[in-house]
Amino acid sequence: MKKIAIAFITTCLLTFSLFAFGACGDKKNTQAVMLNSYDSGAQIIQLLKQAETNKTEAYGVLGEPQVTQSKANIPSGEIVIDFQKEWKQITGFDGYPQASLIVKKSFAEQNGAYVSAFLNVMADNAEWLQEQNNVTAFQAKLKEQGSTLANLNITQETITRCNLKHLSAAEVKSSVNDYMQRLEEKEIPDDFFYTQAGNSVSEDKTVDIYYPDGTPALALAKAMTQVDSIYDGYTTVFHRVEANQIGKVFTPAFGADIAIMPTTAAVTNYENGIGVQLASTNVFGNLYIVGINSTVEKIQDLKGKTIYTTVATTIQMLEYILDQNQIEYKMGNAA
Repeated sequence: MKKIAIAFITTCLLTFSLFAFGACGDKKNTQAVMLNSYDSGAQIIQLLKQAETNKTEAYGVLGEPQVTQSKANIPSGEIVIDFQKEWKQITGFDGYPQASLIVKKSFAEQNGAYVSAFLNVMADNAEWLQEQNNVTAFQAKLKEQGSTLANLNITQETITRCNLKHLSAAEVKSSVNDYMQRLEEKEIPDDFFYTQAGNSVSEDKTVDIYYPDGTPALALAKAMTQVDSIYDGYTTVFHRVEANQIGKVFTPAFGADIAIMPTTAAVTNYENGIGVQLASTNVFGNLYIVGINSTVEKIQDLKGKTIYTTVATTIQMLEYILDQNQIEYKMGNAA
């Protein structure tokens, strides 16, 4: 009888253990965040719109000014997660150096006076955009460039959410080092950070500046609008490129002298032997999760949800924030 009883208890315990393990495994699966990546924010806005129409729950990562665009097209959409607040809670830094002004090193060495003048114009860009007349003048310039922002209702709320600020290379160095260490475990050499190298002026006085649409364009608003008065004798030409091209603009195919691009892309250029330096950082985070029929009030509420996102820095930031909050995630089908 004793052997039968022991066998019965062992079987019960084993059965309970298997059931418990299975339940935990199922729970873990259902709690993982599913990340579905797409090529553009426009695709994500379309998916969120479909969810509103179908009265279903949906979440998408968007940067400004696409958040503003989504709010115009999807009245029920709401910001449920602010990446910038999450970053500050994790790191203590007030925003992260998302996009920076990058100069070709050889150009900066030969045109130090122009670079200084350009940085001076950039310095109070955020304050300049607080005047609606300036926003209107900027959008007129964007129309000439064929920008998607030309007809968008850019409000002060939009500009605030872009987190525009101007910090020189010296001022932002510690933040950039921390940012790159966290996202890509990289140590950044001092040579990557631009220091004023005199007031040289070259004979070639045409300056080609490249930017993608979105917040980087807003970071150039004052310079783009006051283009003829940046530095006497120089002709400044602005070129708008698609977001997936901005990392290539310092190659001979484009020939950029200056560009505003993701800081991570600039570091990649530097590591690939392209002589570039970070002159300033001008965008300190513009990413948000927009929810439709949302049940999310805090980061932990994302467990078990599907999130539409774009790639590159956007998904890096999302994955890092999820990791730091010990939230499991897995990749879905990329579109």
